[in-house]
Amino acid sequence: MHGPLCILATLALGLAGAGLAAIAQIPAGPLIGAALATGAGAAAGLRLDQPAWLRNLGFAIIGVTLGAGIHPGFLSDLLHWAPSLGLLLVAQVATVLSGAAVLSRYVGLGRETALLAASPGGISTVIALAIEGRGDATPVLVLQVLRILVLVTVTPPLAFLVSDPVAPQIAPPMGWAVLAALVAIAYPCGLWGARRGLPAATLLLAMVLSGTAHGLDLRHGRPPAPAIFLGFALAGIGLGTRLTGLRPRDLTRYAGGAVLLLGNAIAVSLAFALATSGITGIDPGAVWIAFAPGGVEAMAAIGLAMGYDPAFIAIHHVARILFLTLFVPVLMARGR
Repeated sequence: MHGPLCILATLALGLAGAGLAAIAQIPAGPLIGAALATGAGAAAGLRLDQPAWLRNLGFAIIGVTLGAGIHPGFLSDLLHWAPSLGLLLVAQVATVLSGAAVLSRYVGLGRETALLAASPGGISTVIALAIEGRGDATPVLVLQVLRILVLVTVTPPLAFLVSDPVAPQIAPPMGWAVLAALVAIAYPCGLWGARRGLPAATLLLAMVLSGTAHGLDLRHGRPPAPAIFLGFALAGIGLGTRLTGLRPRDLTRYAGGAVLLLGNAIAVSLAFALATSGITGIDPGAVWIAFAPGGVEAMAAIGLAMGYDPAFIAIHHVARILFLTLFVPVLMARGR
């Protein structure tokens, strides 16, 4: 099954999973439900497909929603976050080095393959390096995709374990016309940023555009609830369909390595998050989601759904990806 029928089947599966998770009141339910439904379908051998424009539309809606959390005091908040940003970068170094050591010792991966697979972010960069001959591309792809999918499901419950739930702030929704205008501007800007290597470009630039409007008191309110549901679901479908084309034997072959790698990444990032919370006084649940080694879009969406400051979450994840995009290639070059 290919073409329009394949796309429609993918959307139907993802939206069904998103709806069931939302009904079950799972945190970030539309995102998690869509990712699990399409991920399970792809792993079972279904031919799933989501056009890039649909995925980017979801990211644009999430970006506008994140930007709605920006307020006029944002710059002072950014200065307050400097210590946590610094500790976040230290956590990335520890996660990459310890994860690579685990994969080399217990899974038998070569040094370059282990470093690429252990990088907790920048999946496009590490896959590109692997395809260019820096390590084995298959285990890198499998371990990176499994990292993103599993963390989507384990991050919310861990946040509830380390802090009290936060009720999301409900503001009057912006009109559909305003949302359409913001997305219409942000979408081409995101494509422009992506061509220049900006990570999560559509989400980030939509957040900047929406955040500027809200920070200057030009606009108030989040997108309508159905739009937020659709944005989360489309992002989740994008995560799940990454398993399409991977062979079941590759998934089972590296499942043990994925468990070890994820256990290490979660332990290191959670330890740093709790220490950072103790030092800065920022809510440990918010810091954990900001430090969790998942995808930028997914973690930002989860933080938004759980009521944490969306700007705090998004800024930390963008900083993490930018740092890893520079750090991992430099680290690999030093070993040659």
